[in-house]
Amino acid sequence: MSARSPLWIPLGLFCLPPLLMLLLTPLLSDKLAHHLLQTKERALLDYQQERNQLLDHDVPAQLAHFAFDCGPKDMALLRSPQYYNRHIRLAGLQLANGSGCSTLGPALPQLADAGIPVSPDFHISSTAPMFDTERETLVYARRNGNLAYWVLDSSWSHELLRTPCNDCFYLEFNHKHPTQSGLFFPRGNKHCLVLK
Repeated sequence: MSARSPLWIPLGLFCLPPLLMLLLTPLLSDKLAHHLLQTKERALLDYQQERNQLLDHDVPAQLAHFAFDCGPKDMALLRSPQYYNRHIRLAGLQLANGSGCSTLGPALPQLADAGIPVSPDFHISSTAPMFDTERETLVYARRNGNLAYWVLDSSWSHELLRTPCNDCFYLEFNHKHPTQSGLFFPRGNKHCLVLK
């Protein structure tokens, strides 16, 4: 006599794991998605807090040292790694006499003065919207007819949103104060997990 096992045992062993996965997926995927969303939100908030602390200190400190003449001291300040770091995409000065300079060297085109005051010294705006591209945050301050400005780098949000998967998060930076409602910065895939 041969010791053959019934056909249903190997068939059951083959079908049981996929069947269990189908039954458990809704339970596990909701918990996993919630955990993933909480983890991503914490990472974004931690980075934003680090960035805010650095900018709250560095931007006023740099502003206090400008001579507003675009000379060697101003250029050294604009390009100093202490101030021109991963949070600043571009910085520059527009002088009262019409000339200017930037971290790139030459002056940039005249900036519009449509910013929203966020403190007695600083205003916030955004780069101009063009061709349905993302806008960047623009911070500026006036001193004796001169203008100092900083374009903040938001590429950090793209880096954080890309892990652990591409196109699985959507983030909106909105300002809650009614006067700042025009400052809206969406990032990521709008048709997925939303972080606000």
